[in-house]
Amino acid sequence: MISLQCCFKYLFSGILGLSLILIQSSSPAQTVKKEKEFLKNQAASLTSSGHEQLALDQANEALKTWQESTKIYRQLNDQEGITESLINQNLAFQALGLHKQACNTLLEALNFNTILGICDTTLQQPALTQKEQLTTLIGKQEATSVNLLGLQNLGEVLRILGKLNESETVLQETLTLAKLVSSSKISGIYLSLGNIEQTIYQQLQDKYSWIEEPLFREQIANIIPQKAQKSLWYYQTLENIPNISKSAKLQAQLNHLTLLISWEKWLSHQPNQVNLHQKVNQQIRVLVNQIDGNSSAFLELSPEPSIHARLNFANNLSQIPDEQLKSVAIRYAKLALKMAETINSIRWLSYSFGTLGKVSTQTEQKQAYFTKALRFAQSIRALDIAYEWQQQLGLIYQKQGKTELAIQNYNAAITNMTEVRDSLLSTNGDLQFSFQSEMEPTYRNYMRLLLTSPNPDLKRVIEINEGLQIARLENFLRCGKLDLVALNQLQNLKSAPTVIHIIDLGDTIEVIAQSTDGSLHHHSIESKLVRFQIDHLLEALQNENFSEVGESSITTSSQGIYEKLIAPIKTYLPPSGTLVFTLDKSFQSIPMALLYDGKHYLIERYSIRPIRNINTA
Repeated sequence: MISLQCCFKYLFSGILGLSLILIQSSSPAQTVKKEKEFLKNQAASLTSSGHEQLALDQANEALKTWQESTKIYRQLNDQEGITESLINQNLAFQALGLHKQACNTLLEALNFNTILGICDTTLQQPALTQKEQLTTLIGKQEATSVNLLGLQNLGEVLRILGKLNESETVLQETLTLAKLVSSSKISGIYLSLGNIEQTIYQQLQDKYSWIEEPLFREQIANIIPQKAQKSLWYYQTLENIPNISKSAKLQAQLNHLTLLISWEKWLSHQPNQVNLHQKVNQQIRVLVNQIDGNSSAFLELSPEPSIHARLNFANNLSQIPDEQLKSVAIRYAKLALKMAETINSIRWLSYSFGTLGKVSTQTEQKQAYFTKALRFAQSIRALDIAYEWQQQLGLIYQKQGKTELAIQNYNAAITNMTEVRDSLLSTNGDLQFSFQSEMEPTYRNYMRLLLTSPNPDLKRVIEINEGLQIARLENFLRCGKLDLVALNQLQNLKSAPTVIHIIDLGDTIEVIAQSTDGSLHHHSIESKLVRFQIDHLLEALQNENFSEVGESSITTSSQGIYEKLIAPIKTYLPPSGTLVFTLDKSFQSIPMALLYDGKHYLIERYSIRPIRNINTA
């Protein structure tokens, strides 16, 4: 009896032999044509395989597959095929977090190699020169579907790299090109332009949270609504395009909702924006009803975008103070989980369980969901996901009084955050986390727990605080990873200085003095006991009519701050020398040299060096 394997062997041999006979009997021209058709089919098959691999979180494999298809298209001299396969390679690079490589690949696809440095975040060309180059090159492009897709991808990657001016130029010129042929790509371009404005809006919010000078804060506060409304205009324009697909409209609505919720939160702290706050609140309710009422749009998306959209909606709903919407959020998160199980995507299973943890109301359920989410993330070493579930578990354990478990999870979360930032920050602007909502609470909760110990690890507290300040500064500057200088390497210091760390933990202000011999001394005070003096001193120093402010107004506040923060650690300070202050939050605007002990200002006894972010190793 002939085995099944032998049958296939004989069948394959027969087909191969028949193919050889047919090729040999064909004319040379027919042979070349058949070979080209064979290679073209092979390239098309590789293209499809790459998309399947990417859908299964196999970005490395997808990249290799698309690189093979690119080689074949080059062999065929098929320019459209080359462009399309390079655009696909860019998708794989983005999935791997390699956005600079993705950007350069798109330049190659579009034959834009003459624009030097556009993908390099460390180089800054004159904006006008680069804009002219981009405008000229895009104007020479044919308005084909594949070229428009490549240009839109380029705009998106430049946004992620933080090159917002270049991104906006690319997308505006691409929109002009697309309108010439009434392209279906127009909706995607509007979506990308809305995303750029939303990124600018978010950056302004970050600046607003950092800056304390009243004049600068007022200027930023006036610009924030303008950028929010410009982003909303793009989303609303997209949503109102005639005959737009349900899926495209849904994506615009979800981004629209994310922006409205963020803006509503900011407006809630602006006493002079009550009417606008109420208007935005009403818009949120209307938009939520529209999205939920058109839930069939989620089904028009392919599996992964559909999961992402459902989880996006669930997360947004969980931020709205409405108990009925909590149940709607849970329903969408469970639908996403079911789809993630269907396609067996570990990454999306982690996201789905994690989102269920966020939207659930019972602590036991939240803990169970976050634990499952963390296990899935750790199984594929997805540090960019794991840190979020670790910080959520840390918060739960902290509330339960399980200090050791909370510390373990906070420590793991911060370690993972740091590793992700160190490896990807310089090439991926999307990893510029929103510190106020995501990272900062974890750092501060961790420090609170460490300081509740009878014998707190003050050295570790200092390390965590420095890590937070560095991360906040990198996020604010959008500069990538900073190259820091250790304190003991600073020049012009005759001897080791005394370092005073002032840490704002909300309810308390923590002061840690690091003496010249390396010993550490800790003092804690309720923030409400010193906050008034801080605000009063800042108000006096930033007064437009500062020359008319009396000295007693300044000394009263500065003496109050000194007595609360410095006097309790005075015995650990040298009589003279250098004091280095590492300052947190509002203290960064206070000239520490002006602190007054009733007889002398600090500057009269010490050389003062205020430092925001530094490694004290």
